[in-house]
Amino acid sequence: MLSTRSRYTLALLLDVDGTLVCSNDAHAAAWSDACSECGIDRDVSFFAPFIGMGADRIVPRILRGLDVRLGMGRSIAERRDAIFRERYLATVVPAPGARAVVERARDEGYVCAIASSGGGTLLEDLLAVAGVRALVRVPKGLPPQRSKPAPDVVVAALECAEASPRSAIMIGDTPYDVVAAGLAGVPSIALRCGGWPDVDLAGASEIFDDAASLLNSYDDSSLAALRAALPYARCRISPVTAKTAGTTHR
Repeated sequence: MLSTRSRYTLALLLDVDGTLVCSNDAHAAAWSDACSECGIDRDVSFFAPFIGMGADRIVPRILRGLDVRLGMGRSIAERRDAIFRERYLATVVPAPGARAVVERARDEGYVCAIASSGGGTLLEDLLAVAGVRALVRVPKGLPPQRSKPAPDVVVAALECAEASPRSAIMIGDTPYDVVAAGLAGVPSIALRCGGWPDVDLAGASEIFDDAASLLNSYDDSSLAALRAALPYARCRISPVTAKTAGTTHR
């Protein structure tokens, strides 16, 4: 049974790459470089549709039989991490409006927690780039074995925020975020800045161009609607008018 605290804790669950920081292209480039070092020719465009998944799902797509835990698959994944940090981390910039959305949500009573397929020191580096490390909770321990679109990372973020699915909402920029959130029973807000068309993000409650666009429409967004729908949640602002789900914004 859920505790009273978890039932009434508003939680904003946050993807990182493409949502808080502009890093998707850099990740694709790092994967391509790591493959090249191992004698495998995979262009950046090969990896672009997979960014948002974890290495456990990307590595088997590089070459049949590769396993992220073993041999060449493990070597590629480890080199990808090192290459990203050495060559591309310095090129990553905060996503426009992302920190401001986190600040606004916190000001209105949301507990913000990270729901990312990545982890470790690289995740910490990206949160530092986004300027949100002091504003968010990060699940402790190793990332779940199954990355998005499995719900594991979303469930871990819920536990970290001490919230229930009915009092949470997730923001992400890929279909993997939308599917993972849905499987965990959490509604989602999708951002087009990840490069996906609306049809692939259709499971989200709302779709915005980016975090800045969401911020501009915050008072009419699902974040405001969720707060209004839970009058006993631990919030510090007055209710606002709820909004119908399934809306797109440009």
